Amino acid sequence: MNIYKFHSNPDELIKLTNIPDEVDGSDWDGEDAGIVGVLLSIGAPLKVINGNVDLSSEDNEHIPANLLVKGDLSLSSSSLVSIGDNVTIEGNLRIADTSINELPNNLTVHGSIVASRNIGLEYIGHNLYVGGDLFLNDTSVSFLPSDIHVGKSIDLNHSTITELPQNFEVNGYLNLSATPITELPKGLDVEGDLWLDGSAIEKLPDDLMVGLTLNISSTDYLDKSNLDKLEIRNIQQ
Repeated sequence: MNIYKFHSNPDELIKLTNIPDEVDGSDWDGEDAGIVGVLLSIGAPLKVINGNVDLSSEDNEHIPANLLVKGDLSLSSSSLVSIGDNVTIEGNLRIADTSINELPNNLTVHGSIVASRNIGLEYIGHNLYVGGDLFLNDTSVSFLPSDIHVGKSIDLNHSTITELPQNFEVNGYLNLSATPITELPKGLDVEGDLWLDGSAIEKLPDDLMVGLTLNISSTDYLDKSNLDKLEIRNIQQ
């Protein structure tokens, strides 16, 4: 397979032959970063990308299944539509402002996922593992699967979230500001702050645990009759 790609000089062509299944992302800095993008866009059988790859604002619609990225993968403001199953990213995944509508099954990201402002993002696949923070603010995600694992904080503000898993533990803050969620699950344990301000929350479970501040300001529909029963040190109303 031969691939030709314009370099900085339109008269200069880059020819790629014998496409490998492993490339070094760190080798394609600056204008050469598009070479990795070309390989991804044509469905080349890539299995491993060593180092960071920044394809932000590029025309890359698909990330293939079974890919290992040994660094960060940045695709924000690109034409990204889908990510295949069983992808592992050892750094951060940045996919804000794209056209993606779901996160795939068995996606493993050792750093954080920034998927903000993807209005078409509705579905989170099974066995999502995030070692850092998960940013899903301004998305159309309505529920989180029970087998999700997030190592730090979860930001869902201005999303369409209505359901969280039972006995859900959050190791950082949980932001549900300005969401349509009406109730929280039993056994919810948030190590940091829990923001519910401006949400449609109607009732808080008696066993709710919040390590820092519970923000319930501008919650017009909330029944506050059990607030004095909650073991929460700081409630902001």
